[in-house]
Amino acid sequence: MNSDVEEELKENIKERVGGLDKVIDSIVKRLILYVESKTRLNKDNNEYCTSYPFQSSTIPLPNHMLVHSRTGTGKSLLVSTILDSFKKICKVNSLTIASSYLYQKDEGDTERLVSDLFSRNQTNEPFIIVFEEIDSIAPKRTPELGYIERRVSTHLLDLLSRNSRFENRNKSVFIFALTNRFNAIDKEYFMSGRFDSVISLPIPSPLGRKEIVQTIVKKFPSYLNNIEHYQSLIQYIGQCSHGFVGADLSRLCGEAAQRKIRSCDSTIDPSLVVVEKEDFDAMFEHVKPSALNEFKLSYEPIQFEDIGGLDKTIAQIKSCVLTPIMNRKPLRQMGIDPPSGVLLHGPPGTGKSLLARAIASSSPNINFISVQSTDIISPVVGESEKKLTALFRVLRDSAPAILFLDQVEVLAKKRGYDSSAQQSADRLLSCLLVEMDGMFSKQNKKVRIENDDDDDEDEQQAIIVLAATTKMELLDSTILRPGRFDYHIHVPAPDVVARHDILSKITKNMPIDPSINLYTFAEQTNGLNGADLSNICKEAALHALRRDLNGSTITLEDFKSVMNQPQSTNQQEEELLNQ
Repeated sequence: MNSDVEEELKENIKERVGGLDKVIDSIVKRLILYVESKTRLNKDNNEYCTSYPFQSSTIPLPNHMLVHSRTGTGKSLLVSTILDSFKKICKVNSLTIASSYLYQKDEGDTERLVSDLFSRNQTNEPFIIVFEEIDSIAPKRTPELGYIERRVSTHLLDLLSRNSRFENRNKSVFIFALTNRFNAIDKEYFMSGRFDSVISLPIPSPLGRKEIVQTIVKKFPSYLNNIEHYQSLIQYIGQCSHGFVGADLSRLCGEAAQRKIRSCDSTIDPSLVVVEKEDFDAMFEHVKPSALNEFKLSYEPIQFEDIGGLDKTIAQIKSCVLTPIMNRKPLRQMGIDPPSGVLLHGPPGTGKSLLARAIASSSPNINFISVQSTDIISPVVGESEKKLTALFRVLRDSAPAILFLDQVEVLAKKRGYDSSAQQSADRLLSCLLVEMDGMFSKQNKKVRIENDDDDDEDEQQAIIVLAATTKMELLDSTILRPGRFDYHIHVPAPDVVARHDILSKITKNMPIDPSINLYTFAEQTNGLNGADLSNICKEAALHALRRDLNGSTITLEDFKSVMNQPQSTNQQEEELLNQ
């Protein structure tokens, strides 16, 4: 295959699969090597003859390739597109198999079926087999693995070894293996002569996301008549769809197009329906990166302006959390690095989780992951560390992102508190320290974002860990040092001015009697926090409804009737400690 045909082949594939240029180049070169070694045309007699470039019985044939990645990055689409393109220029036969369906009922039938697949090629023509979900027939051979699965895995290892031998080159097949569970595959499969070529599909960069969106958007009926509009839209989506993979972007574009179609007259010509930036912005609220599915935060959006009594705290959070991750330029001009972590500490009910909701609401283009630290704890030894490692792996894939760890004292207790033989708390602390140090090292702290206007590369802070605790004295000193949690922001119990501000914002949409003096009311609520005040207002509204179902005003008597019912959460805590 001459170089012109090869380049044309690559370009055709890249037009249909975006964001994977380097991977496509690598796979196409390996596949061309196999195809040419199987059937190379003899120009003299116009017949096919068998040849192999290396002509050595000691070198395994490079006929096996494993492609792995996170779900949705386009493994199946990539391989099927490459095979379709090859079939247009040369004689190639292929077969795609879902590996999980290979298991048969009777003993030995599964091995015979897999052997039949490898022996299908009885000619010198290229034959390619694609095994999807290869991890189902190539699992780690642990003592817990079933007898049949262990036999099938061992048999597959033997078939791969035979298929790569030079003496079997005439009837060898090329194997594509696809998986999203790379760590579940037995390590023996990565020895020479088996899957000696392993390709990992990366999470798309901003440039890669633009290429993916380009391949999707150009199929819109209105694309050709509005190329400049869609090109600017592609630039925008590529920059703000952090953590999205191909499947996520396809869903985003589809949902945006459907939203636009629903807003138009059903009789309008599809070529006149132009999808706007507003359609994509609306869908960003509903379509999130698939990697975050298990960490989706269900919350009611709230703005910083709706939070009362915490103006100084909010100003600190904006400068420590939002500015570094959304606009790093001012910090770079001053020659300083953004913070790695921010710790919110203070009594319960003062608004730490509320501040986290406001951060999530104010940064729609930044991935926000919220985790209750207690959800990471597992009674199985070592399982908690696995969950924590998996969480930070998702965090890296979704950068730029903010991770909110509530009740962080569960994960970072002082050393020596755990008296068990397993020392689970100390091991979990060590795991958290390692993950945070690795996350915020010079190599992992930044993501590179391509700038299409000039070929320079800008660097942005990728990740900030935001944590909250009501028991700062329980935290180990190693987690509090700069480089891990750089800023410790105290969220105080509200004073009378803060309580007045809280009451004003809670009751701004409530039909309270105009004669009620909220400042006087705030003076009478000494020791209560924001959660207590919110509860009082809610109970007063319910009392007004019980008094008069058709009533439209909350009176001072309604507030007085519930004033003695709630008790400050801080006072309750002190009483429990005294008991």
